[in-house]
Amino acid sequence: MCPLLNVTSGQVLVIVVFLGLLFFAPKGVWRTAKKLGKNIAEREKVREKSANARASEIKILQQILMNQSSNDPFAYTKEKLFRAIDYAIRRHDWYEDQRSRVFQQTMTISFAILTISLTVTGLVVQKSLNSQYSDIFACLFGFIVLSVISITWSAWLYNSELDKDRPYRSVSDIRFWYYRYNLPAHSTWISGGESLLSQAQAVLEERKTFFDRISENLKVGESMREDLEQLFILQVLQRYKSESLSQLRWLLSYLALFTGIEVIITYWVLVRNFL
Repeated sequence: MCPLLNVTSGQVLVIVVFLGLLFFAPKGVWRTAKKLGKNIAEREKVREKSANARASEIKILQQILMNQSSNDPFAYTKEKLFRAIDYAIRRHDWYEDQRSRVFQQTMTISFAILTISLTVTGLVVQKSLNSQYSDIFACLFGFIVLSVISITWSAWLYNSELDKDRPYRSVSDIRFWYYRYNLPAHSTWISGGESLLSQAQAVLEERKTFFDRISENLKVGESMREDLEQLFILQVLQRYKSESLSQLRWLLSYLALFTGIEVIITYWVLVRNFL
């Protein structure tokens, strides 16, 4: 069989698989809810524990509010809580911004190394294929492998942090703050209606669910408990973002270090062979 035909067939297969993966990519389904939906007994136990935890937290907050001496016991606590949430959001965003910067730096350096290595490899191939250049090929191969690993690993680290199924979601209830608690159905459930009337009905059903759920947390105790849980979740996410940032920074540091080592090895090979 013609080698060109084999290469062409392989390329077609790669493109077909790529398009298939894009078409069947996950559509933002909440995996924790999906897992609990398959195990009714476990789901009910989780809901019971979550409800008990919320009831205990509301009881504690109500006792604190009753013992406040101020005419408006919620005023000071509300101001402090909102400031804390605002700071937690900005801190979370700072970690995400730093992750993005380090990721971009890693990708830029890696692609630069890869481009230069492939260009030099092409020039060396055109120049000669004798044994004099075998060490240079080995050095260039090291650069290429280093850059490919860095590109793949940094992309995985960056994106995996955005798509992890956090364990706190199974017991959380921050319906004022996050859409999934009030709008659990995927958007295709609404847009996939057969007629405008069915789509409108689907929207109204979602809106009723939203109002029913959101009204349950309008009381001061329930509202404060939910705000405190939101602060807790933001700080949990800060921890995840901080750990991810640390991994990305170490990857960038290692990339710089081992690129320097490869440069030294390549320089030594050039000196040995051509000077």
